[in-house]
Amino acid sequence: MISSHFKSVVAAVVISIGYLSSQGVQAQLTNVNKQKPPGPPHQYTKDSFKVQKQVPSNFPAPVYASNVVSTSYQETASIKGLRSMAAIIKTSDPPQTAYQWYQSSLPSFGYEIYPPKVTQAIPAPPAGVEYYTIKAHKDGQFLYVSCSRLPKHPDTAINVTITAQ
Repeated sequence: MISSHFKSVVAAVVISIGYLSSQGVQAQLTNVNKQKPPGPPHQYTKDSFKVQKQVPSNFPAPVYASNVVSTSYQETASIKGLRSMAAIIKTSDPPQTAYQWYQSSLPSFGYEIYPPKVTQAIPAPPAGVEYYTIKAHKDGQFLYVSCSRLPKHPDTAINVTITAQ
């Protein structure tokens, strides 16, 4: 027989989940006793992460410099040799201006820009979000640029990520 205390707890959980769902919050119940998956394909040491406020001058891609509000730089290196570098730039320019600048600047740095795939189903950004992306490559490096601005936000966020083996 189920105790009334247990029924009360279950009812409270169900009501809470219903309320959170109505507020747009999603939850996922997981089995805590799941077997741990095998190790990640790329493992990192504590010394393999680097974060700086400025993008280094030897960054292997052009860095947007118009009306810059802030910059930062992150780098990781895995034990197996996968390197990832990211320049994060905030500017007061519109996203489309930064996007067009990267479209014209990347080839002079030796990058070949992948043509957009019209047939690929890409989810549309939420209403009011301006979002532009570029994918490019050169010499075993893969580059991804995103230029975006959220509604009611004054700054455009530019993320330039380069991954190489």
